[in-house]
Amino acid sequence: MKFNKRKAILIASGFLFFLLYVVFAARPLSEALHLEPAWTIDIAEAEVQPAAGKELLPYKLGHTLGYFTPEGAIVSRVTFPFAASISSSYWAAFLPDASRTVFYTSDGREAGVIGGSGFPFFDEDRAFLFSPGGAAVSRISGTGQILWTNEGYAPITSFESTPNGAVAGYADGIIRLFSPEGAVHEVEPGGSGFPVILGAALSPDARMVASVSGIQGQRFILTRVEGEVNKVVSHRYLERETNEQVLVKFNAGGTCVYYNPLGALCVYDCLRGTTTEIPVDGAVIDVQEVPGGPFAFGLSKSGITYTVWILEKMSKVVGSFSFEADSAFIRTSPGALYVGKNSTIAKINVSRR
Repeated sequence: MKFNKRKAILIASGFLFFLLYVVFAARPLSEALHLEPAWTIDIAEAEVQPAAGKELLPYKLGHTLGYFTPEGAIVSRVTFPFAASISSSYWAAFLPDASRTVFYTSDGREAGVIGGSGFPFFDEDRAFLFSPGGAAVSRISGTGQILWTNEGYAPITSFESTPNGAVAGYADGIIRLFSPEGAVHEVEPGGSGFPVILGAALSPDARMVASVSGIQGQRFILTRVEGEVNKVVSHRYLERETNEQVLVKFNAGGTCVYYNPLGALCVYDCLRGTTTEIPVDGAVIDVQEVPGGPFAFGLSKSGITYTVWILEKMSKVVGSFSFEADSAFIRTSPGALYVGKNSTIAKINVSRR
C-alpha cells in the first residue's frame, strides 16, 4: 500500500512538473499572466472523500467519471463499460440499448429514471435525451420526466444548450432553436453543395446562432434571430473544408464566437466584426474561459497528442503546451485551470499581476 501511494504521488507530481515545464518553455508568456502549481491527484489511487457543502467539479477520463473539489479531493469515482454523460449537476452511465436510464445528482443521490429509450446528455442542470435513431431530442426534467420532444427527419449532427434555450444542427442543413418550453424556430444557412450542419451554437441570450455548415462551399455564418425573421450578421467561406463535426461556441458574454475550421481555431469578434485565425493541428475539442479574467484555454487533439492553448483577451495566443494521452480534458474555475490526462488531474492557479 505504501508503494502504491508513493507511486501515485510520483506520477502525479511528474505530470504537474511536465505541464509547467512545457507551459514556460513552449512560448514566451504574457507579462500579466502568472501560473502557479497547486496540486495533482491520481484518480485511480486517490481515496474517495465526502465533501458535503463544497463545490464539485465533474471529470470523465477514459471509462471513469466522478467529481472532485477545487482543493484536490476525489469525491466520487465510477467506472462504466460503454458510455456516460456528466455535468456539474447530473451523471449517468448507459449501454447501447439504453432504456429507462437511472441518473444521479453530483452528490450521488438518485435523481430519477429517464422515461424513454435513448442516450442522455447533461449540461449543467439541463438534461436531454437523444433517440436511438439520432433524429429526435427530448428535454428531461430533474426527475426524469419527458417535458417535450422534437422529431426530425435527418440525424442530429450537432447540439448545444444554454439556460435560455438549445440549438440542434441536422444532416439536411437545418438548424432548430428550442426554447426552454420546446417552442421551435428554424434557421437554414444554405449556400453549399451539400448543406450539412457540422457545428452550431446559441448565444447566451438566445438571440444569435453561429454555425459551420456545408461541403463544397463550407462557411461560417452568424445569424441574428428577430422574432420570426433571420438576419445574417456575418458569413465567411472557409478556404479549407472538413467533413467532420467541429466545435462552435460563444464566449460567456456573447461577444465572440470560437469555431474550428480545418487547421485553425478562429475567433470571431461580434462587436468589431473581425476574425482572428490561430493555426492548430487537429481538432479543437473545447474552449474554457477563466471566469472574471481575460484568459481562456483551448484544447486540441491530433492523434494521441493534446495541446492546451492559452489565450489572452479571447484571441491572442500567449502560451501552449502539448502532451500525449488516451483521454484528456480541461476545466476552469475562478483563478484556476484543471488539466486531466489519463488518470491524473492537475490544478494550476492562474492570475494576472
